[in-house]
Amino acid sequence: MSEQRTLALIDDLLQRPAETSWVEFKENNADAQMIGKLISALSNAARLADQPFAYVLWGVRDGDHAAVSTTFEPSSQLQQGQPLDMWLAQRLQPAIAFNLARAMSRSGHRRRRGLESFDQVLISLAGNQAPSGLIDKISMHCNKL
Repeated sequence: MSEQRTLALIDDLLQRPAETSWVEFKENNADAQMIGKLISALSNAARLADQPFAYVLWGVRDGDHAAVSTTFEPSSQLQQGQPLDMWLAQRLQPAIAFNLARAMSRSGHRRRRGLESFDQVLISLAGNQAPSGLIDKISMHCNKL
């Protein structure tokens, strides 16, 4: 997904009056098991709501949808020595397509890594992948080695 499309999607998600069963806002929670369980729950909810995708957006305060930025940086996070996306992909059953994307600030510069935070991190995931008539529940297997 292009940076422009990512920013437009973030703007669209922020216009929603509240979270939904398939849209979730987070500030800084980077717990890998929580992320996996959240992806699983949102994907299943998107299927039930007949939505093609579900989203988790970091860097947004839940109560008022204020953009507060985030220190969560999935591309540098390791879980049991593996990149976060690989670790998650191995544990989500059946397999589900998801994408991790960082967004630039509206001023056009990406914040530096380190103590400063990124504006937003978006996980988009497919919610309606199953063939017609076949709905598999997505689950997270946390103790798989």
